[in-house]
Amino acid sequence: TQAFGGIAAQTGLASEYFENLGSSIALVGRESNATEAQLVSVIREVAAGGAAAGLAIDEIVGLAGALASLQVPPERARGAIDMYFGRINKAVAEGGPQLETWASLRGKTTQEVENMVRAGDGAELLQGFLGAIQGLDAVDMGKIFGELDTDALRLANTLQRLGQNAELLPRYLNLAK
Repeated sequence: TQAFGGIAAQTGLASEYFENLGSSIALVGRESNATEAQLVSVIREVAAGGAAAGLAIDEIVGLAGALASLQVPPERARGAIDMYFGRINKAVAEGGPQLETWASLRGKTTQEVENMVRAGDGAELLQGFLGAIQGLDAVDMGKIFGELDTDALRLANTLQRLGQNAELLPRYLNLAK
């Protein structure tokens, strides 16, 4: 009850949807490499940052499923998600080479990326980013992370884990939905 109340406070989820939230967590927990307790712990940590980036509660559950399955500790998950969306927001605000790199990774124009950020398409932005870095070796990932100012040790490690397992996020997003 406390966990769901905290999640609701961070996301604006109405209590009438708690049963749906519980079902979503149960299914992702059953199908992932994470326990329900691990999922709830990660959800509580990434809920505010995810909601600020436009993620719906089911997308937050799916993201938590991917992070928990990869054994990313909850506090690291929160820091990584907050930093990731903070970096892309900063790139949009400032424009320039970083925004161009974000856009080129996605195969989009800078205006399209800006529109996605402003529309709160956080899940789509993250999935596209992970798809773009999937299969890259450590050197190429490091180069991209440096260009995007996402090379902070914990952020880079979390993004690398997600990128090397990019199929997990869409899978858990679909399950959570």
